[in-house]
Amino acid sequence: MVRNWNQIPYLMSRKNICSEAVKAYQIGLYNLVIPALLPLAEGLASEIGLCDPRRTDAVKLVSKAQMTHPSTDIDFGAATMEVLERSYYGAQDFSKPAAPEQFNRHRILHGRVTDYGTAANSIRAFLLVDTVADIWRRLSKEAL
Repeated sequence: MVRNWNQIPYLMSRKNICSEAVKAYQIGLYNLVIPALLPLAEGLASEIGLCDPRRTDAVKLVSKAQMTHPSTDIDFGAATMEVLERSYYGAQDFSKPAAPEQFNRHRILHGRVTDYGTAANSIRAFLLVDTVADIWRRLSKEAL
């Protein structure tokens, strides 16, 4: 999966981050994998250019925009949006504890949880970046 990211200039210029995230995953340093990868999903989504680059929910906005793209399977697009809206970008009340194994960008990147560093959440982070990479590929083919 990560090797295919080399086709994308944004990720290629961050090759060291991607390589180190893979190495960290391989040796079980999941607490390092996730905060390294989540910003890459956001940055790549902003690079696609379908939303204001100042937005912090670029992945969600780009995913919504690509759902109408002819190359998007409607069921896959809907499932992706459900995961993003319920989990990754779900609204959070920081005064309440997080659900176990919750993979929420806000709680992780704002330092509100300590137990996000699991193998499953690391895979979720890799899959999130790969989903945005897939959107980038679909939309860049159209532009060529």
